[in-house]
Amino acid sequence: MSDPSRKQAAAALDVPADADEAAVRAAFFKKLAANNFVPPESGTAALNLLNHGKLPLSIEGQLEAGRYEKADLEALMEKFWQFGPAHRAKLWGVLDRRCSDPAVRETLTRLKPGLDVTVVRREDWELDKMAQFIRESFLLPPRERSVKRMEWLAEQTFGPTLAARAKWLRDNDPATTALDPHLCKTCYCPKRRR
Repeated sequence: MSDPSRKQAAAALDVPADADEAAVRAAFFKKLAANNFVPPESGTAALNLLNHGKLPLSIEGQLEAGRYEKADLEALMEKFWQFGPAHRAKLWGVLDRRCSDPAVRETLTRLKPGLDVTVVRREDWELDKMAQFIRESFLLPPRERSVKRMEWLAEQTFGPTLAARAKWLRDNDPATTALDPHLCKTCYCPKRRR
């Protein structure tokens, strides 16, 4: 779990973000008593997140839990390519195991192919720029990604240099190429442009 959701959940229970499980439970029971022993949904969602609980949630509580998941997903995506593959996969796995929000689940599924990609800086600046574009656009929702791809392709000068870069990337960095195979194929087969 990342800091954004932990901070939000801790605030819902009025405890510090680094509170231990006993302090979190005590804060939850205090809110429970103050609420005539009807569990407050925001408190229940916060307890589940902070103490890895599985208390049942109403629709309101599920929405609150979804907000925590979305905050964690946004934090992961913001630094996705700054993490090494092992750390990226670990953070993804933590979120994947506790995910209940369908939109977050869909995005996690879409991000899975990027978990094993190693970011390598290249001496060929234009090649590095191409790989960076592929990685950054990979994080976008499908429709937005398609638009960005078409804009990027419209800015390119098609010819042997672009084709050579795309082929080099395909042959030497298949993991990055697999993030957007259509873009690379279009670069070395311009007839595929659409």
